[in-house]
Amino acid sequence: MNTGRKIFALCSFLTITFAAGLFTADAQIYSGRATGLRSAVTVNGNTTNTTVADTCPLSPTGGSNIVTTPVGFISGLARTGIITSTTSGAGLTSQASSTVQDLNLSAGGYTIRATSVASTAQCNCCTPSNPSCGGRTTIVGLTVTDPAGNPVTVVPNGSTNQTITLPNNAGTIIINEQIASPGMIDVNAIHVNITGASGSNSNVVVAGSHADIDCTTTSPTPGQVVVTGRVYDSAGRGLSKATVVLRSASGAIVSTTTNSLGNFTLPSVTAGETYILETTHASYTFSPIALNLNEDTAVEVRPDGAARAALR
Repeated sequence: MNTGRKIFALCSFLTITFAAGLFTADAQIYSGRATGLRSAVTVNGNTTNTTVADTCPLSPTGGSNIVTTPVGFISGLARTGIITSTTSGAGLTSQASSTVQDLNLSAGGYTIRATSVASTAQCNCCTPSNPSCGGRTTIVGLTVTDPAGNPVTVVPNGSTNQTITLPNNAGTIIINEQIASPGMIDVNAIHVNITGASGSNSNVVVAGSHADIDCTTTSPTPGQVVVTGRVYDSAGRGLSKATVVLRSASGAIVSTTTNSLGNFTLPSVTAGETYILETTHASYTFSPIALNLNEDTAVEVRPDGAARAALR
């Protein structure tokens, strides 16, 4: 007959198997549009809208669009050389641009010419809670003449919304027009709004770019993982009726009992935390095991030493 105390010896083994990933994050939502020429001409109360070299709206999931026309033409109003309009959305950025070559625009008797007119607009999510947007305009060889053929002094100075008011309240020419709000911006290289002597009105945008982005403001959301395993006795057989407790650093507790084969399952465990796996049994002792749970995990738990001798 053998009597005695429990014998403790530290000897735990751990095997971890990794499976599918689990973290997901919201994606950016993109928007954008670029046009070479965009006009609204009103005559006798009737308005005609025309758009040339239009990319159409960018897909909310991003991608890219490009439209190139060998010439741009709006009957009785404007003609141009090559126009290229583009939009794109990827990663943290949404952007749009348009370039118009050899502009020749007539509105209300005024003639606006330029060798090249271009605009770009961009928004990004470098700081998701505060998306930033900006843009710029480039104009080369700009000249403006009035209905009598006299030159009108218009010199782009690089400022935003540079507004030239035409004589006799005929209208305005805005250079580098920028209209912004959180997460979006419109950049129009030239915006002409002129009313002619006959009362007709020409509202024309040359090289218009719109960028828009909706940033994620949600941190990555941890998924759920499953912890499975088997508890063994000192002879390497599955140990039934062992209690397995999983404790997180934040204090959450999940527990279960092994089946007749020593197997256990702990479902719906929040990923991304460090846990301590504690195993108890009437006949064996087990050392705690630290688990950093980023994936589904399988664990083998073995006792610290021999079985406790029976008390007689």
